[in-house]
Order: sequence, then C-alpha cells, then structure tokens
Amino acid sequence: MGYGSKKCEIDTRKRALVYVRVSTDKQADKGIAIPTQTDACLAKIKALDFECDPAFDIYKDEGYSGLGMTKRTGLLSLLNRCKQDKTIKAVVVYELSRISRNQYDSIFIRNELKKKNISIVSTTEQITDDPMGDAMAGMLTVMNEFSSSQTRQRVTDNMMSKAMKGDWPGKAPFGYMNKQEKVSTGRVKAWVEINQEEASWVSKAFEYYASGSYSLNSLISKLKEEGFPENKIQGGNLSKGFLWAMLRRKFYIGRFEWAKYEGPGNHEIFLDKNLFLQVQQLLDLQNKGADRTRKYESFTKEICFCGECGSRMTLEKHKTSIGRDILYLRCIKAKKGKKITCNQSYGHEEMYVDQISEILKNIQIPPHLVVKLKARIKEIFNDDEKLNEATKNDIEKNLAKLNIKKRNLINMMLDKEYQTDSDRSLYEETRRELAIEEIRLKSELEKSNSRIGDTLRLVDLAIALASNIYNTFKRTKDDNLRGLLARTLFKRIEITDKKISSFELNSPLDYLCRSQFKKISSLVQFEQDIVCGPYRTRTCHPLIANEVLYQMS
Repeated sequence: MGYGSKKCEIDTRKRALVYVRVSTDKQADKGIAIPTQTDACLAKIKALDFECDPAFDIYKDEGYSGLGMTKRTGLLSLLNRCKQDKTIKAVVVYELSRISRNQYDSIFIRNELKKKNISIVSTTEQITDDPMGDAMAGMLTVMNEFSSSQTRQRVTDNMMSKAMKGDWPGKAPFGYMNKQEKVSTGRVKAWVEINQEEASWVSKAFEYYASGSYSLNSLISKLKEEGFPENKIQGGNLSKGFLWAMLRRKFYIGRFEWAKYEGPGNHEIFLDKNLFLQVQQLLDLQNKGADRTRKYESFTKEICFCGECGSRMTLEKHKTSIGRDILYLRCIKAKKGKKITCNQSYGHEEMYVDQISEILKNIQIPPHLVVKLKARIKEIFNDDEKLNEATKNDIEKNLAKLNIKKRNLINMMLDKEYQTDSDRSLYEETRRELAIEEIRLKSELEKSNSRIGDTLRLVDLAIALASNIYNTFKRTKDDNLRGLLARTLFKRIEITDKKISSFELNSPLDYLCRSQFKKISSLVQFEQDIVCGPYRTRTCHPLIANEVLYQMS
C-alpha cells in the first residue's frame, strides 16, 4: 500500500495523485522501477501545475500483476481517496499498463474516475478527455492485455513442453521438493525429488484411509494428533479439501496431470500402486464419483447478455447420453442480486460462437473499401493537421520568447555590482516561474506533435483489424487469445430465443464497419440502427463521424 493511507490536509487547489506499480524485480531492471516511475509522474504534475505532496499523495503496489485488482491495496486506497477528496482532479501514472492490464478493470477504473471529473494522465502516452482519447485508451489497454496474454501463453507452452517430456513444471506437491542447478551451458536445470519427511506422512495417510476405519474428517483429526506438519502446506491448515486432493494425486504413483496433458513422469515414486488404487475405490464409494469441477471460463459469458431481461449469461456443463461433455450458455435470471422472471432457455455455446463468427464474416471490410477509407480519413485529417501546425508554430514562438526572458534575467543579475537578498529572492522566484512555463510549453509541443500521429495510428490499427476480423478469429485456436479478440471487437451481444438478436462493437470499429451492417439484416433480429441506436444519438468523434465515410461501399 502507498503513502496515501496517511491523513493529509485538504486544500482548495487542484491536486493530483500518483500511482506506481511493478510486477517483478525484472521490471525494475528494465528501467521502470518505482523511483523512476515516481520521478516521471512528479515532473508531469509540475508541468501541469497541479499540487502533489509526495508524503501523502503517492500510492504504490510492488510485486502485483496488472491483470487483477483485489490484492492491490495501493490502487484500492487511491480509488477510495478519489471518492472522498473533491480537490483531486487527476491520477498520474507512468503508463496506462501500470493502472491495469485487464480491459474490463481499466474501463471500470476510468469510468469511476470520470464520474468524479478526475482524469487519468500518462507520462509516456498522450491520452485526451474526448471520444478519441477513450478509443486510444481502450486500444492501448487491449494491446497491454494482449501482450500479457502472449507472455502467459509462452510460459504455458514452455511448461506444457516440459510436462510432455515427463518433468513436473510447477511447484512440487506435498511429499516432494523442488531442486535446481545451473549447468555448463548457463541454463538452469530444475527437477523434483522426494522429501522424506513429507513422504512418510503421505504414506501414513494412505495407509490409514485404506484400512476403512477413517472418514476424511476423522483422518484429519488422527493426523493432527500425531503431529502432521501443517506449517508446510499452503494456508497452514490440514483441511478436508487438501487431504482429498492429496489422496487423489496420481503423482505419487508416477503419473501426473498438467493442463490437458496426462502421462507418466520422470520423478521417483515412493507409494505402492495397489495401495493407491485401493484408496481410490474407497473415495469413489464415499463421494459416489462426484465431479468437483464447477467453474467454466469462456469469453461468451463476459460479453453476452439476455435479450429478454438484460441479465448476464453463465456456462454450465452437461453430459449427453453417450458421455460427451457440452457447454451450455444460459441466462442467470438475476439482476443486482435479485431473481427475475425470464423465459429464455439453454443454448449450446458452440452454436453462439458460430453465429459470432458468421457476423464477423459479414462485417469484415473488403479490400477495396479499405483503400477508400484510408483516402477519406487522410482528407479529414488534412485540415486538422494545418490547425495543429499553426498551434505548434505559436508554441515554438512562445518558447523563443521565453528563452529571451531567461537570458535577460541572467544579464540583469550580472550587470548589478551589488546584489541584495531581495534581488536574489526575486531572481530565484522569476527563474522558477520561467522554468515551469518552459516545461508546460514543451509538454504542449510534445502533445501537439503526437496527437495527430497517435490518432492516425489508432485508426490504421482499427482498419487493419476490421479488414481481417473473420480470418483472425477463425485461425486463433487459443481460447484466451480468441476471447481477447472477441472482447476487443464486441462491447455487448444480446441473445434471444437462441439467436444473437443485437450487438454493439467497440469504438472506433463500430464506425468503420457501419457500411457492412446492411449485409447482416438476416443474422440479427432487430430493426434499429446497430451502431448508433434508434435515434443515432451516440457520440461519434468529429474527425471520423462523416457521412461520406459511412456511405462508401
């Protein structure tokens, strides 16, 4: 948690808070350590002429990933402070990924701060408080999440490769311990070996349970009485869940499961296989073969809503008569924790994924339209570039005048034979004011230089995605990456009578793909304008909200 947990005096001036975060020590080695982020944020605050007390207004989280919020006490304290302190006008971060690498968390935080008229300011990215700024922030968050997903996928692939070779890739289970050494090639060799003390407790637990004289609860009491080392297990408590998992673990007889892989391991075993099988039969009799898996993850339940009642959707797994597992998407029939009446029934998740794929196929922008879109966007931005160039010239003239004032100030002090304390005080005060003004002007110049370029890059990226939506979605086999792509494209999908009845794309893809919507009237069961609502009142960015752009085909 950051320094912001302390009580500070509230004043009436504009105040900015600082949030800094690192996930690992490796980030510090790459130049974005906490002090580096803090210095950059304080410099930005000074340039913007905001108030910030380093003793109270800096919040930090060290060693936490940007993909979650619940464990980041620094961020939670900052958000709580923003709700209570009306003098706060900005939250300054080194880059947006420090706030969150999760698309939904990022949108939630940004919206919560907007309600309080608080801006998020990045020291390395130009994010403005307008529709294009929202689009830019959204795309940056998507790319940050995509980068994290790619890194996570590489790690997962490496661990899976190790597992398929028979080597356990994770933390050693109870009864074993992790070992590693550096080999001559410089790489680290890692393996697991038997922990004799823990292994003896594992064997004892199997023997007691195989006798048929103990239930899981009574076996826990027996092991605790005999001094089971609870301090060596996660949570420090021998629970029923831990014991059940230990007695089910095939690792003790030379096999293990890792993700979707199950096979033999190269590790040494210490448990008799017949004893293990006997325990499994007893557990099956006691639990009647119950499936303890209850949670199923999929992007469909994140972006799909019931078209009748507006509730979220959830996934359930059912077995067919031939034993095949099928995932069903259904309405939870509840809003804000209260049950509501809804007549919608279950539907195969696979069926909805096919419908999403078909929609993407129809709204994908064809090559000839891509060329026209890029030409039209270039025309739209020409006038804005001229205005931007005039603004840059004015800033550069003001910077030149500022440099003249600085030289005059120095010459004035040098010309005086005798300098009083009042002269020196006036000099220092004037010098500080000129320095702050110089930082402000340079910041404006940097923003002016990057604004048009950033916007064009965003639109180019959106056009590239919109022109290859279907192919990208179909070719992506990894569920996590496919889900990320779907969340990037769709803001909301509504389902009625087992069909997608309406959908909304994220900005700026909704504007770019609008001309393709007329092709999918048979796919969606509604008549209102898909993009801008029945009265076309949804905000469009003035730089691209042009009918000529929409009418091209």
